[in-house]
Amino acid sequence: MKLLTDGKNAFPEILRCMREARESIYINMFIWRNDTIGNQLAEELLYAAQRGIRVQIVKDRYGVILERCEENRRSFFHRKTTLAEHLKIAVLSLFYNRDKSHKPAETASDPGTLLQALLTHPNVTVECDNRYDHSKFYVFDDRIMIIGGINVEDKENGTDYAGRAYQDYMVEIDDPSVIRAFWQQRSNPLSCSSALFEMNIKQPVRYFGIKNRYLRLIRDAQESLTIVMAYISPQPEFEEAIADAAMRGVDVRILIPAKANFQDDLNKRAVSRLMQKSSGKVKVFLSDKMVHTKLMMNESLITLGSCNITRKAFHQLDELNLFLPRDTSAFTKSLEESVDDLFSAAHALNRSAHLSYNHFRAAIESLFM
Repeated sequence: MKLLTDGKNAFPEILRCMREARESIYINMFIWRNDTIGNQLAEELLYAAQRGIRVQIVKDRYGVILERCEENRRSFFHRKTTLAEHLKIAVLSLFYNRDKSHKPAETASDPGTLLQALLTHPNVTVECDNRYDHSKFYVFDDRIMIIGGINVEDKENGTDYAGRAYQDYMVEIDDPSVIRAFWQQRSNPLSCSSALFEMNIKQPVRYFGIKNRYLRLIRDAQESLTIVMAYISPQPEFEEAIADAAMRGVDVRILIPAKANFQDDLNKRAVSRLMQKSSGKVKVFLSDKMVHTKLMMNESLITLGSCNITRKAFHQLDELNLFLPRDTSAFTKSLEESVDDLFSAAHALNRSAHLSYNHFRAAIESLFM
């Protein structure tokens, strides 16, 4: 098991696995922009198909709404939008598009040629249904799996148009038996549970397992609880569990982006409430990076993947997380060091700090997130 920190480490490994694939490549992705890294991965997949590799891409259509309202505002797979999607994009752009000076721009190459070549190649299957699938993972030859929270977009590979560095993780697993177990669990999560994977999935059965695993991790904490979350809007039971952990003496620390690309006001309302509920015992840190990570750990367990602490993540979206023992392995050590570096570079709020946010916007965000 190998930790891949940020796109600058994850994408080269993903490209290497594509080049070395011998039989099959499977990709499940939420965001796939028509930008440099989006086209680079697509080109590599076309090369793989041309040498006889079976390529299957599952790209969730719901992601087009986010693709079109920030950054270069271009989607690789979804070139046209419906009226409903267009209206949602317009509303989101009013609130969140922080790069208005950047006009939508295609990549230097003809944007349609590469997509058309993929769509028409006999070795390539592309599904672009609106499945509300927020999970991100790759499987190569049913031998190597790369799973985590990194979308296919340039900002994950460096900085966004606002100049913020993006931070996230992927995990590489090289074990065919683990991947076989994953596929079995994904096809029937009710009867094929796993200690390693947990998922939210609506088809073929309706199963939302991550919420309970998250709550158990929080409630089982005895010494420490670390939460690094891109988007956080806890339901009452989560607020109570986190605050209760701090009140019973657990060292609770939460890190969020200082300026999130989405639901920034809701994030800040959430951590403000947690500080109040715990009488300031919940420690909050703000990172100058756009922390896109979804990670929690107590003294004995670590989880990371695609699932935020939001109502939408727990009840509407398909999600995928790893749950790993917090042991003495090199993997755990490298992850702990990376997380500690994030907190060291972040700004700690003192117990009496007043975190400013727009109350009206936070209320609106809470209706949708």
